[in-house]
Amino acid sequence: MVYLKIRAVPEAKEDKIEKISTDTWRVWVQAPAERNLANQGIIKLVAHELGLKDGQIRIVSGHHSPSKIFSLPDNLVL
Repeated sequence: MVYLKIRAVPEAKEDKIEKISTDTWRVWVQAPAERNLANQGIIKLVAHELGLKDGQIRIVSGHHSPSKIFSLPDNLVL
């Protein structure tokens, strides 16, 4: 399993990704941090960036926190 640490910034002006290191990213999403909208926005943005489908990315830790850990497919190289 490949893990990606993400620091989420909800309700941003624009959706964007800053790669701090190979396994640590900061992700800004326009979606609010309510009703799981920000998490869904992060998943879509990260999936698009990595060329994956949304269903291939799962939140392992941090569902209700700005610091999150996502699991990615085993064969993925960051």
